[in-house]
Amino acid sequence: MYAARVCKDCGADCVFFCETCGKDLCSVHKGVHMVDLDNANHFVILYRERNGYFIKDEYCEKHPELACKLWCDSCDEPFCDECWKEKKKDHEKHAMMEVFEAYKKYKEEFKPKIAQLRSEVLPYNRAILAGIEPDIPECEAQIAELKEKMRDKAERLKKYIDKCVKKKCPKRLKRLENKIIGQLNQQCIDLQEHIDYLRELVYRYEHSANKPAEFLLFLKDHPLDKVPDIPESCKELPEMTFNTEVTKEDVLKLLGEITVEETGIRKPEYRFTLERLRVVKYLGTVPVTGVKSACHMSCKSATEFWISDKVNLVLIDQTGKKLSDVKDKLDKECGVHAVTKDGDLIYIDKKSNIRKLLKDKKDKPSTLINSKESWETLSVFCSFESDDILVGMIIHNINRAMVVRYSSDGKEKHFIECEHYTTPLFVTENHNQDVVVSNHDRNSSSVVVTNGGGEYRFSFNGPPKEPGFKPRSICVDGLSNILVYDDNSKSIVMIDVDGHYLEIFQVQQNLIQSPRCVSYSIDNHTVFVYSSSNSHVVVSRHINRQEYLGKPTIDPDADKKKKKKN
Repeated sequence: MYAARVCKDCGADCVFFCETCGKDLCSVHKGVHMVDLDNANHFVILYRERNGYFIKDEYCEKHPELACKLWCDSCDEPFCDECWKEKKKDHEKHAMMEVFEAYKKYKEEFKPKIAQLRSEVLPYNRAILAGIEPDIPECEAQIAELKEKMRDKAERLKKYIDKCVKKKCPKRLKRLENKIIGQLNQQCIDLQEHIDYLRELVYRYEHSANKPAEFLLFLKDHPLDKVPDIPESCKELPEMTFNTEVTKEDVLKLLGEITVEETGIRKPEYRFTLERLRVVKYLGTVPVTGVKSACHMSCKSATEFWISDKVNLVLIDQTGKKLSDVKDKLDKECGVHAVTKDGDLIYIDKKSNIRKLLKDKKDKPSTLINSKESWETLSVFCSFESDDILVGMIIHNINRAMVVRYSSDGKEKHFIECEHYTTPLFVTENHNQDVVVSNHDRNSSSVVVTNGGGEYRFSFNGPPKEPGFKPRSICVDGLSNILVYDDNSKSIVMIDVDGHYLEIFQVQQNLIQSPRCVSYSIDNHTVFVYSSSNSHVVVSRHINRQEYLGKPTIDPDADKKKKKKN
């Protein structure tokens, strides 16, 4: 007898097999397996394909009794033997192969794409779908708010119209009346003067016989052929009308337009994608060479990170191998380097300039931002959301500090000055665009957070009942929690996006001994903590993707249900 293969997670019928870890999986747990960040690079196949393929004959539409055996790779068309005889001349110079060989070729070619669809695209689309659902009541709430605003505006318009009709309209009409009556009175004056003038002309003409010379001189000054019949000012009473019609369009114009701004393509929100694990998961340890007592790290990828002490700055891979280094780094124990979305290194040099080293390291570092006069540059961070560059700087003699935001090409956008920090040793940005500063102060050090516009949000002064908080290296995780190294308690403190204390970050068996700095890889949501006791970096994960993201895309029992109906 043969033993049936069952899923290792639930005991259901085995349908899939993971080629990477050798695990038997049912339809449900295949999805769960694929969304687990530990299995991001695993490849799952149908179990029946594990030991080869069982090929069914696929018959030609034109010749139903014949199976399609050939494939034209140039035309993307299958052929049975009869079709090939008929069309052979048209395809002699085309790339021909057996159908199954073509299948294997393209299945292997698209294997990475399918892996990406399984592990990334499908889960992210489900997360986006989860984000759309709460937008429906949010939309309804916004529409209700717009209705209330329109009602309020309509009431104010009504009051203003009543006020205008009662006070302003009568005044306006009175001014119009006075103006027109004034014009009519002026017409009377002008016309009377014109009549007197005409009478004078007639009189001179009638009494001119005995004084011909005088009459001729009069005509010279008053040519009769140019005398107007009536004065120009004598016009008819103007016709005054008022449009009494009111249309819907008139009312809508008064109420104003409703503007709808396009906001771009949706992105999955981490709250619908990720969740905290109950226990921090240990992933491995990386030996570090080239630095002593490191104080800052920047993850270039899930497998490489830049790490620095006061003097040195080196790039390390997951095996501990030193890949590169930078010689002109600023000699300070603060956040002097960061990594861009593209994997390029941004760092502060010895002259307080911000320099950029491309990830391929083919070119020498180039100066991206020149130092500000009188200002000392202390820290730098590159936003993963916008690719903007945040730079923390101070002027010692006047005790002034600020964080300046630059575009990715080094153009200054704006600066943030906050009275709550004096020395921004480390700076980072949260997913909601909050600017998070690890501030050093002789009297009271703290984590200071402002929003993207520079408005103060909160300060975190350390875990409860633990005085002497000294924040140093700082980063944020995928759920917008803030991880900060406390040099007083020699531990990694975790707080949430609003500054509430969560816990001391620790891996099982206390694998993190004497931590000195912390960093986070957004690529696979792993935490890197440098341990000064053995000069190793401990890699762990406290976040994973939510299991619902891996639910089957189709009902695994759909075919069985159809057969039962039939």
